[in-house]
Amino acid sequence: MERIIIVGGGIAGVSSALGARKQNQEIEIILIEKEKYAGYLRDKLPYIISGNKKYYDVIPTIDYFIKNRINVLLSSFVKKIDLNNKKITFIDSEKHERILNFTKLIIATGTLPVKLNVRGCELKNIFELKTLEDAIKIKESVIKNKKVIIIGSGLVALETAEVLFKRGCKVVIVSPEKEILYKIFDEKFGQIIREKIEKSGIEIITENRVKAFYGKGKVEAIETEKGIIPCDYSLLALGVKPNTDLAREAGIPLGKYEGIIVNERMETEREDVYAAGDCVEYKNFITNEETPIQTTTLAFQGGEIAGKNAAGGNEKIGRIISNICAKVFGSEIASVGITCREAKNFKKKILSINTIFNKNDQPIYTKVRSYINLIFDGENKKLIGAQMIGKRAGTWGNFLALAIIKEVKIDEIAYFCNSYSPFLEETVVAGVVAAAKKLLDSIC
Repeated sequence: MERIIIVGGGIAGVSSALGARKQNQEIEIILIEKEKYAGYLRDKLPYIISGNKKYYDVIPTIDYFIKNRINVLLSSFVKKIDLNNKKITFIDSEKHERILNFTKLIIATGTLPVKLNVRGCELKNIFELKTLEDAIKIKESVIKNKKVIIIGSGLVALETAEVLFKRGCKVVIVSPEKEILYKIFDEKFGQIIREKIEKSGIEIITENRVKAFYGKGKVEAIETEKGIIPCDYSLLALGVKPNTDLAREAGIPLGKYEGIIVNERMETEREDVYAAGDCVEYKNFITNEETPIQTTTLAFQGGEIAGKNAAGGNEKIGRIISNICAKVFGSEIASVGITCREAKNFKKKILSINTIFNKNDQPIYTKVRSYINLIFDGENKKLIGAQMIGKRAGTWGNFLALAIIKEVKIDEIAYFCNSYSPFLEETVVAGVVAAAKKLLDSIC
């Protein structure tokens, strides 16, 4: 009987298994995961720290896998992949070394946290947030009125800062970047979000690197380029990188950013080996460059396609761009496509508009303050990026992501007839439409 082995039990690994089962009812499917749990949504890890039990519903039960005839080996670690003989060597939950043959292999090993290699990293009360167990450990350790320094200013850092702040902690964010959310927002939009967060009472120090941790047994202070900051806890949230050491050792080609290279069928450059999720480099539709695009929805979709194809299907992934949304400190935010900064790095001539809509200044009347930045290719006038802060940012972000993929131009957005009802919308002309019209008027 044919056997598919999936290495990694995150969302990409589980969707690979389900995709394979959907494609082929007879094939044997084995999923190997080093954690105690498989298939949970890592996006919700910051909120588990809040202690709200509703966030624990993201963990699939073993019965779910049994129902789909997927053999899940938890607390098991893959040591080696032998592609020539189609074998893997792994350590099972009882610490025994085992070997399994496979017909097809899917690698879905996800990411690893970016480490901070400075003095004092081994001290207690310095946390990372990568796994469910990490989140539970932080939830049980952090105490009200204690001071927490969060190192990093990406989405995970900000979402965790909000949760800890609501739990009564004193929070300081220290970031080496020029501005918060620097990788997904242009600087001006990062400044707007930072100002909102600082008004809540959280201190943010940007362009500041950590030099050392100090303390007797547990962290008591952090030395930065701008001085020493006392603290009771620290959270490292400097981002992630593809977890591809296993793939590299097996001889599977990696890309510029150390992610696994795949084609549109999620096949690697080695026969009968597929990969999906955050360990992969996808071809960005806008830049035409392979790059890690680490979102849950892409991991799910890529995993499903890898699973179906490994089981005999012929599916292809569509055009891929970054599409991110979140809600931080009461503000909905979204970033799709590429930023102005990225566009300039790729030598793209751009047309862009930063628009702030206030009450009564948007046709026809809005009660909600919103910020919109639309970025168009200066040569062909096609949309290539957008950033938004305000009500329904995520919904309009999806609209603009589709517009990018479908190569929509300025005038097509400017004269788009969006739906309107006074019971549902505050404005007849949607903000993104008004912004595009404003940009179009300025160049005509």
